[in-house]
Amino acid sequence: MDIVNRSRFDQKPSRGNIKSKEEEFRIRRRKLYRLATEENLLFPFQNKNFYSHVMENKEIIKMLSLLSTCTLNMKQDINHYLIKWRPYNILWKNEKSTRELLNAQLLEFETSLRKHEELNDKTVMEPKVFVIANCLAISTENLKFGLTTEIKLCSYRIGQAMKKKYKREMDYVYAVINEMERKLDRTIRDLDDVRLIMETLKKIREQEVEMELKIDPIEVENGETYWNLPV
Repeated sequence: MDIVNRSRFDQKPSRGNIKSKEEEFRIRRRKLYRLATEENLLFPFQNKNFYSHVMENKEIIKMLSLLSTCTLNMKQDINHYLIKWRPYNILWKNEKSTRELLNAQLLEFETSLRKHEELNDKTVMEPKVFVIANCLAISTENLKFGLTTEIKLCSYRIGQAMKKKYKREMDYVYAVINEMERKLDRTIRDLDDVRLIMETLKKIREQEVEMELKIDPIEVENGETYWNLPV
């Protein structure tokens, strides 16, 4: 009986062995189902660089010479093509901040808007495809669309600056006129009222020139309609 019991006891697996087998199974499963991206790939170390040997090869030198000869005839046409689009660099080179736009005068606004209109008309007249040396065709549809969008954006910024600046000046003019009218409509009862009216008339004469200079918003409104500004 003791021998049988011992053999049965020896055949029973211990809990430690069961846990170790489960851990081994989990580790094997992780290795099998691990993503390739989780593995840390090592960058191969190259002891010798073959760039100089490739560039010194006779066939490579010959091919580079042929390519440079083929593109030599296209160089002048490509330079002409690039020069053709240089006038548009004023859209980003001469771009002014909001503060600078608010300090600008009406003549500067009109000059910028006139230049934008000329560029817009020029963009419309540009062909959709440029052919260079009868072997290279360059599509300009996306370029023309981007330039047109940039022109409209610059004109919109100018329109917003004009609206903000001259609206503020017109509000000042209206406030001064209302104040003058209120003082002039005052009933004259004594000498103090007469003195107040005389001082008001004096201020009107002094501010007459300044008020005339601030009538530009009327021209601005006409200009916004003329230039089709979305304000």
